[in-house]
Amino acid sequence: MPLLGNKQIILSNFKHPQRQGEKEINRSWFEANGWDCIDLPDATVFEGAGDALFDSERRLWLGGGPRSDQTTLPSLACHIKTPIFRLTLADPRFYHLDTCFCPLPDGYALYLPESFDLSSQELLVRHFGNKLIALTPDEGQQFCANAVCIGRTIVMNQTTPRLTGLLETRGFSVQETLLSEFMKSGGSAKCLTLNLSIG
Repeated sequence: MPLLGNKQIILSNFKHPQRQGEKEINRSWFEANGWDCIDLPDATVFEGAGDALFDSERRLWLGGGPRSDQTTLPSLACHIKTPIFRLTLADPRFYHLDTCFCPLPDGYALYLPESFDLSSQELLVRHFGNKLIALTPDEGQQFCANAVCIGRTIVMNQTTPRLTGLLETRGFSVQETLLSEFMKSGGSAKCLTLNLSIG
């Protein structure tokens, strides 16, 4: 997970053995490209940018659930000097925060309400207010929140007329990019990227 405003990255501690080897591959690439790598304690399961998303106000939202521990916050707080909020994922189909929540520019965000526990839903509503755009269950299943935002263009696998209309009235454009083959592995546009220009 890249940190705001500098070339530091917190390396993931993946939950499943199939992915744990990625940590040292990632370390090699980042160090070769001038990044400082930060290790969390080995006992802390944290899957990086999938469960840690900065919004346009530079607040950090952490997802805890199927893949990342609820106990990650203290380990991260040592390295991050920005407000941190923890959200609890309540549906195992949405295994990372970025599968059901997508911060957008100007204080907007997409989210799938039922993928969070009630207190997390209330926290999101309290902080985003009327700029929080709720997805329908069908839009959630299409991983519309697992999108990449470049300026005011939102790239996603598939949208709906309803969602496109809501976004366009708020000054965004939506670019559908067919990712159906990658969707079979359980991810969409955001899962194919790592934003290194944060901050």
